Amino acid sequence: MMNSNIEISKQLSENIEEFWDAIMLKIELPLGEKVDLKEKNKAKLITSIQELVSNGHKEKEAFKIAIDRFAEINGLHSETVNFNKKSKTFKNFKNTSLLAYILLFGSLRSVFIFKQSVCFYIIVSLIGGILLVIKNNAITIEKYKNLIRIFDTSLILLIILFYQHSTFSLLIKDLLVLLTIILYTFWYFKLLFNRKLI
Repeated sequence: MMNSNIEISKQLSENIEEFWDAIMLKIELPLGEKVDLKEKNKAKLITSIQELVSNGHKEKEAFKIAIDRFAEINGLHSETVNFNKKSKTFKNFKNTSLLAYILLFGSLRSVFIFKQSVCFYIIVSLIGGILLVIKNNAITIEKYKNLIRIFDTSLILLIILFYQHSTFSLLIKDLLVLLTIILYTFWYFKLLFNRKLI
C-alpha cells in the first residue's frame, strides 16, 4: 500500500525535475499540453518512488527503479539510460572536483609549513594538480572552461606567493587563504550545481 506521507528529499525532487525536463525535450507537443503531461507523470513517478521507499528501498534505488518501470511502459529506455549516465557523470565530476581542491590546496599550504615532509606534500600537490586538469578538461561549457582554468591557476599562484612572501603570522595567512578558498569553491560549486559546467 502506498504511503503518501513519505517525504522525498530536495535532491530527489531536483532529480525528478531534471528527468522530466529531459523527457519533455524529446516530446513535440504545444507548451500547455507538455506542462500538463509533465505534471501528471511527475506525480505518478513520485507516487511510485514513495511506494518503493515505504517498501524499504533507499531513495536513490527507488528513483532508478521507478524511472526504469516508467521507461518500460512508455518505451523510453534510451532516454532513461542517458539520464542515468548524465547523473553518474555529474557525480563523478563533483567528486573529482572536491578531491582535486582538497589535495591541491591542503598540500600547497603544507609544503611551506612542514619542511621535513616536503616531498610527500609535493607528491600530493601533483596528484591534486592532475585531478584539477582532468576536472577542467571535463567541463563542457566552453565559456566557463577557460574562466575556471584562469581562476584555478590564479588561486594556486596566489597561495604559493602568499605563503612564501607574506609577512603576516601563520594564523593570519591561514585565515586569509582559507577565506579565499571558501569563497572561490562556493562560487565554483554554485556554478556546478546550477549545471553551468557540465
